[in-house]
Amino acid sequence: MTGSLEIRRPYAELVLHVLAHVPLPEPGSLHEPAYAAFCAQRLGPSAGRELGEDVALLSQLLAPLDVRLEIQRLPLLFANSQDALRFALVDLHAFPDQGVRCFDEVVWRQLIPQRSVVEVLRMACEVERVHLEHLSPPRNSRALRRYLAELCPVAPALQGLEVCELRPLWRRGRLMGKQVWVGAAQPDEGPGLEHVAWQACHEATVWELSSRWRSGAAYDAHLERSAIALLAERASRAGFSEAHLEWFEHLGGELPRVIEELEGVHVPPELWSLVRELDAG
Repeated sequence: MTGSLEIRRPYAELVLHVLAHVPLPEPGSLHEPAYAAFCAQRLGPSAGRELGEDVALLSQLLAPLDVRLEIQRLPLLFANSQDALRFALVDLHAFPDQGVRCFDEVVWRQLIPQRSVVEVLRMACEVERVHLEHLSPPRNSRALRRYLAELCPVAPALQGLEVCELRPLWRRGRLMGKQVWVGAAQPDEGPGLEHVAWQACHEATVWELSSRWRSGAAYDAHLERSAIALLAERASRAGFSEAHLEWFEHLGGELPRVIEELEGVHVPPELWSLVRELDAG
């Protein structure tokens, strides 16, 4: 396990910063009111900047589930934030013709079907860039790396994944290939060490299941519930029930606390068998 990465991802932070301000329905939302409040205290209300109008437009454009999930690939388009700035005025569709080379072609192809929405989000990011730069850079947490090492028995897939702290995610998490993106573990910049660590464990468990069971769906509720149940069982066995419960309770809703409860949500038999296999060790 790499633990929390020492390198920063400024472009990912920029994109996620904008999306954290956009109210959207679940699943697939990245809206984080606590992060928006964190920014408002330091930058002023978003309604007083161009971001306010952009948020209103994006909340409409990203309403369809498939659109708001696909658009979340944008942070991976450029590895270097300055490249994103340099080519901000080049239309996504024109990248090859305009000689743009410093982008991820696989991600580019994934974004092309949503090009018109992508362009709105790209412009919103570049307008907001100057404001985000007034925030102090996020700090990587060495304590997170140590705690994740302790939690490897409950999320063994962590050992093969990299965990990256991105402050705009706050209490959320995302899987990006073999990277787990979570909020900042610093208590004054996010929800705190334990929450971020357990969110990373959840994402790692989702990766563990999805690497062996592929549904083809953009969002798979059965996969999410199965990961929640498997993580709960492992946490109980490893003596982390109390710490896990604190994270679990923030999720809300009727979610499985043990594997047996998956039967009540009609998990596909193949996925059910995989969960039992992994739980048995």
